[in-house]
Amino acid sequence: MNSFLRKYTEEANLPAILGDFLRDNAMTFDDLYQALRYPSDRNFQTLKTYIELKYKGTIGIPFFKELHQDIEAVRVAAVRLGRSLETKE
Repeated sequence: MNSFLRKYTEEANLPAILGDFLRDNAMTFDDLYQALRYPSDRNFQTLKTYIELKYKGTIGIPFFKELHQDIEAVRVAAVRLGRSLETKE
């Protein structure tokens, strides 16, 4: 689980597709959640540029496949960890 979190939350280790999106929009990782949820700032003055995420075609496929696999793996690990922490009666 730690490697998953490092891979998708540390700016130095982000996959290129996410790093490019942050650079194109002059954002830090801390801004990513809001940028993916809302396409503009609160005043509707600045729109985000999503071309680095949306229009990758076949170049983006490996990233999204890997992201899917990583999510599945971390989900299983989280459930396993949760079950190991449950008290046995």
